[in-house]
Amino acid sequence: MRTPTKKFSNGLLFCCWLVSSSKSSSFTNLYCELHHDILNGVQLITTSIAALLLITSPQPHP
Repeated sequence: MRTPTKKFSNGLLFCCWLVSSSKSSSFTNLYCELHHDILNGVQLITTSIAALLLITSPQPHP
């Protein structure tokens, strides 16, 4: 359990270093847009799964 968390934080630190060390603002903007798209994608997938679970779960009949 500890190893994936450490790898993730190391990856995050590397990305932050990459952005901060880059003098190009276009690269930073691209990274921010990409990160935003990834977050939106994850949220969309989570919402879709939740909707599917609601649809497929047996509904109690009155």
